Amino acid sequence: MDGLASDTELIQALCRFARLAPSAVAKEVDVAATTILRPYKGTATTRLSQPTLEKLKRRWPDFPGWRTEAPDQVGMLGQHADPNEVPDELVYVREVDIRLAMGDGMVVEDHPATSLIPFNLGFIRAITKATTEKLVVMSGHGDSMEPTLLRSDLLMVDTADRNPSLSDQIWAFTYAGGGMIKRLRRVRDGGSDRFMIISDNKEVPPQMADIEDIHVIGKLIWVGRRM
Repeated sequence: MDGLASDTELIQALCRFARLAPSAVAKEVDVAATTILRPYKGTATTRLSQPTLEKLKRRWPDFPGWRTEAPDQVGMLGQHADPNEVPDELVYVREVDIRLAMGDGMVVEDHPATSLIPFNLGFIRAITKATTEKLVVMSGHGDSMEPTLLRSDLLMVDTADRNPSLSDQIWAFTYAGGGMIKRLRRVRDGGSDRFMIISDNKEVPPQMADIEDIHVIGKLIWVGRRM
């Protein structure tokens, strides 16, 4: 049985155990209805995320069908892994496809597709004190943040840090209906505080924005790059 089919079997069994419809299960754990409905119907294209599974486990801890392994962990260890070898402890960080734009800006998707990316726990603890539930991996498009960020870099963002108090740090945020990852500088302009949106590409001029028009997603804390 593949992973998606396993998720379908799990959700259908959980709904029977809870005696609730999929939409009611989703409401109980405060997730989008489609998060539960798609695997229930067998139409999901991505695995259930670890945060969703943890919410379901907390709500129904006595459900006998809980898996003991993290999603896809067995497959990632390989079919011929040495059974006597102790693997490094892994944690899973959500990959969120919100189409962050580092160019002209792209509309943030209403229902982003998510997957899980495994990281060594020691590595995560070396770069941040945030819990893994507060971390997301994103990707950017465009060239306005070059040479600091390149097209298709993987960007880890700490969503627990949403207060751009230090000027010129790099933040993920939405503005004017689009997702961006840029530097933010708080400035005094026309008698009021505003944000200056700064691109590292010197050919892209800065923008001024009212503070209330910017919704901060989180702070950029790590960049992964393909060489």
